[in-house]
Amino acid sequence: MRSVNFSPNSKFIITVTQEKTAHLWDINAKQIAIFKLHTDSIILNNNFSPDSKLLVTPFEDNTARIWDINGKQLAILEHKNHVSKASFSPNGKFIITASEDNTVKVWDTNGKQLAVLSHQNRIVSANFSPNSKLIITASEDETARVWNTSGKQLVVLKEQYHILDAQFSPDSKLITTTSFHFRSEHSARIWDISGKELASFRNKNIEFIQFSPDGNWIITRENNSAKVYNLDGEELLALPNGVSRVRFSPDSKLIVTTSEDGTARLWDIKGKQLFILQHQNKVLFSEFSPDNNLIMTISEDGTASLWDTQGKQLIAFRDPDEFKSADFSPDGKWIITTSAYGATQIWDINGKQVTLQNQDKFETGNFDISCKLIVTSDGSVIAQVRDVSKKLVFLGKSNRRENIIFSPDCKLIINVFQSSNIAQVWNVNGDKIGIIQHENKIPSANFSPDSKLIITTSEDNIARVWDT
Repeated sequence: MRSVNFSPNSKFIITVTQEKTAHLWDINAKQIAIFKLHTDSIILNNNFSPDSKLLVTPFEDNTARIWDINGKQLAILEHKNHVSKASFSPNGKFIITASEDNTVKVWDTNGKQLAVLSHQNRIVSANFSPNSKLIITASEDETARVWNTSGKQLVVLKEQYHILDAQFSPDSKLITTTSFHFRSEHSARIWDISGKELASFRNKNIEFIQFSPDGNWIITRENNSAKVYNLDGEELLALPNGVSRVRFSPDSKLIVTTSEDGTARLWDIKGKQLFILQHQNKVLFSEFSPDNNLIMTISEDGTASLWDTQGKQLIAFRDPDEFKSADFSPDGKWIITTSAYGATQIWDINGKQVTLQNQDKFETGNFDISCKLIVTSDGSVIAQVRDVSKKLVFLGKSNRRENIIFSPDCKLIINVFQSSNIAQVWNVNGDKIGIIQHENKIPSANFSPDSKLIITTSEDNIARVWDT
């Protein structure tokens, strides 16, 4: 699954698969529409209009496309190279598309081109201001540029290095930029809308910077710590080291951090630790609900947990294949999760689950089973195969990871014995179907992409190709 998004009205979900389709669902997991091109182009992501009536989709065929909610294509927005981003303005009147052709184009929602915003090098970000009046673009030409929606360039913000991102403040009056040079660390600056530099964060290795939702503060993650600054760049708060992610609550009164020590921690704006949200393994993700009342965390212990802001765990969602991401719906009533297996689930905040099946698994026949290797704490490896309903159909164990190789279709396994000249081929029913033998040790073996052939190499200086 490439991406999963709620519509702004929380009534729809759009999923983009690894293949060439996107699927639109209602909140009860009923499929409403399929968006698919009859070309080799890949859908990169999908974005709803603010009123949830339209979608815009960037493709790798040098276009973005506008669709209605029933899957009808309304317009094609053309570039000269891949389109990497497409998004609506907050007021829903405009669309911007960013392309590898070093341009951002501005369109109305009927597909009429209104302006072309050009840089001298690759464009890495493009964003509307919250009031929909301005656009900021950032490029590897070491500039960020502010434009109006008619395409007039208003301000050029110059950096010494490649700019990675540029964002407006919630009131549309300030801008943050982040930049990077391979010989130095990440840096950031705050600017006013006229291009005056207000604050500079240099030699701080800033990996994340964001305005608080009320626009009064700046929060950063730098050197494995989280810090809060005022808009003049004065440091107000430094949280302890070990922070891998940091976010403000929507009301800007609380901060949540995640850490590799198996915890997420809740802080007030003065830096007082309020609660520890404990997991059994590294915490990958944390986010507040839109109403400030709940916190979602995801951990490598295989759980996604819902907490109140008093530190009480309300629900622990579990997935046998580990959660990859989670997000609240805009109204805060639903949670959507994706797993490493590729399944997408909708949950209400009481823990009731509805599963969206990845339709491409049935259409292509290539994703009807899933296989993976799990390294355990004792160094052994578990080989696991599940069918499309996630039912376990095979479970095997080996002492070393390099001993097990799955075929791409997950139906066969090669077991290469370390320091041996023999490899065995098994099916996922546990039946041994063949033995491969060289005159000396076999250091490697691999399947062909179609799973029909096996190639082995040996210390006898011979590589051999076998059928399955």
